[in-house]
Amino acid sequence: MGDLIHVSRTPFEANASHLRRVSFCMESDMTTESPVDIDTGPFRALLEESLTERLAIIEELAPHALPSIDPMAYQTLAANRRAVDEITNALNRIDAGTYGRCARCSGWIAPARLEAVPHAATCIDCSRAAA
Repeated sequence: MGDLIHVSRTPFEANASHLRRVSFCMESDMTTESPVDIDTGPFRALLEESLTERLAIIEELAPHALPSIDPMAYQTLAANRRAVDEITNALNRIDAGTYGRCARCSGWIAPARLEAVPHAATCIDCSRAAA
């Protein structure tokens, strides 16, 4: 992975950037059948930074995100809470030594998929099958 540059983004810009990476990932052939030696350090740093950003968004939105008052803020809050859960699970997989393994088929998740979606818990094939 290249050097990471910290860019201040709004929650919507961050989500748009994430969706572009996911779209690329879904369109690319990112299957792998052999074990991959993954350096989890850069992924941990990226996940921890993303976790910090998401928690800040949650803290900012929580007082105002009532479905009857601001449905958009409520949906954004819910999406960020789900993202926090996914990121936390990915950090737990790093700690457990299972990061990079598909939670469904136990196969390897392609490095390109992890670069696009660092919190990915499933390989692209299992992700497509679940969709």
